Amino acid sequence: MVSDNQRKRIFHQFLPALAEKYKDRTVEQHFKRLKQISKALSQLIARSWLPGGESIKHAFNHNDSKKIIEMIHKETGINLEEEFGEFELTVDWGTFLARAEQLFLYKEDYLLFTFPYPPRSSEVTDEQLTNWVNNDNPDQEVPNHPYIPLTSGT
Repeated sequence: MVSDNQRKRIFHQFLPALAEKYKDRTVEQHFKRLKQISKALSQLIARSWLPGGESIKHAFNHNDSKKIIEMIHKETGINLEEEFGEFELTVDWGTFLARAEQLFLYKEDYLLFTFPYPPRSSEVTDEQLTNWVNNDNPDQEVPNHPYIPLTSGT
């Protein structure tokens, strides 16, 4: 279990722009919000793999940052630009975990998020995906199946 002090140090070390933006939030409140967003994005991946999820899959497969951000807002109600400020989103088809990096190439608060979107494994069934998509238990932050991608490392 990661302690609150460890989370705070990680948060301020790796994402100082977000730490400044959300200085009115406690570290615990910030991580809770990040986990909510992460779960919603993981559920979005699962939806894209189900029948009827072709438009979501299409957006991820074209790896267009603006279109993906717009699609996420439309499908989940989460406005990532309001949450994180200016950032770039890329899709990685070879991983199950997301990454966030702060870039100093343009300006200090520029973030690069790498979003996992691997091919659907034959090991995960439509029923398992549907169960995760419909999961509204706030205490369950990650899917029960290891082949459903996580969109955070928490």
